[in-house]
Amino acid sequence: MGEKSKQKRVAWPGLLKRIKHHKGWQKSVPSDDRLQHFGGLVGIYLPATYRQFTKRLGAGQLSGWCEFYSCAAGVSERWDMYLWNQSYLRLVLEGDQMADQRARRLVIFGRLWSGDEYGWDTAEVTRKRKQPEEYAIYTVSRLLDRTTKIADTFPEFVADFCTGDGLLSYAGLGREGEPFEYDRYDYAPRG
Repeated sequence: MGEKSKQKRVAWPGLLKRIKHHKGWQKSVPSDDRLQHFGGLVGIYLPATYRQFTKRLGAGQLSGWCEFYSCAAGVSERWDMYLWNQSYLRLVLEGDQMADQRARRLVIFGRLWSGDEYGWDTAEVTRKRKQPEEYAIYTVSRLLDRTTKIADTFPEFVADFCTGDGLLSYAGLGREGEPFEYDRYDYAPRG
C-alpha cells in the first residue's frame, strides 16, 4: 500500500496538468479564503489535492460524467457547493429512516451525470499528518439508503474513477473506452 500510495501522489501533478479546461473556467475558481471559509462552515479540512483541483478548474464536468461543485463567490446556484450541501442535509433529515449513517456524514462535492452524488466521509480519514489530508469518497444513492466506496483519496477518485475504468464498473456501462463520448480528460467549465 505504501508504494502504491506513493505512486499516486507522484502522478497527481501530472494528471492535474493533463486535464484540459476551456474558456470561462476562471469565474468559478474559489479563492483560498473562500475554501477556508467553506471548510469551516461544513466542519471539514478540505484536502490539499481537492484545493489544487478546484483552484485550477473551478466548477465543471470531467469526462462528460463527473460534475464538481465550487464554493467560489458568484458561482450559480446550480454549481454552488455550499447550497448543494444544505439541500443534501435537508434531504437526509427528511429521509430520516432511509438515510444510512454514512450518508448522514458525507460532505458532497459533486455528482455523476446519472444523479448519484459523491462526497467525503469525514469519519474515514485515509491519510493524516497534522490535519486530515484525505478522506474516503463515497457515492450515495438517490434514496440515501446505500453508499458505495469509490476511492480512498481525491487523486485516486479523479484518476481511477472519473477518468479511469472505475466509472465504467460502477455504472455497469461499456468496456474499453465506452461510454466516454468525450475525451476523458476534458473539463467543461460551469458556473
